[in-house]
Amino acid sequence: MIRIRKPTELDVLQILERQRDVPLTYESQGQTNGFPPDGFVPNAFSSEIGKGPETFRAAAEALQGFEVLRLDWVEAITDGPFEPGTNLCMLTRQYGVWAINAVRVVYCTNIEEETTRSAFAVGTLPTHLMRGEEWFVVDHRNDDTVHLHVISFARPRHWLAWITFPLVRLTQKRFARDAVENLAELVRVRSG
Repeated sequence: MIRIRKPTELDVLQILERQRDVPLTYESQGQTNGFPPDGFVPNAFSSEIGKGPETFRAAAEALQGFEVLRLDWVEAITDGPFEPGTNLCMLTRQYGVWAINAVRVVYCTNIEEETTRSAFAVGTLPTHLMRGEEWFVVDHRNDDTVHLHVISFARPRHWLAWITFPLVRLTQKRFARDAVENLAELVRVRSG
């Protein structure tokens, strides 16, 4: 969904409400941790964000608060907690317009369930310009390093995404890179 003016939070919450019971726009749910389905373009970015259990805990908590999605050029508004079924709207301003892209949490793990990995995946809803899935994983490795991985598969759903697909791919790569940098900064601030 494209708008010239920035939508209000009420506008976004109404969009999320209308998306509550609609199905995802793709069938291959959960495949971000494997091979992308035919016809979808993969994207992956990974980087070390620090070391130690304190870094992992701070990163996992930021992930579970969806803070990894809140960037200088992206806003994330949610209608619920960190659990499957929660919808989020990603607002981005680029090229003079606002894009409103709704997603739903498809699956997640939290730090109470697993001590070396925290993750969630979101799948696209009908207001999204693309169709596909994106997986965010904080991983505490045996060598004590902590990494964030952003893995996705997508293909255009909206005509505007089709005709601007090279720009869309650049934006996807920028988003993954900025999410990693954002989480590394959040961890630095929280870990002292």
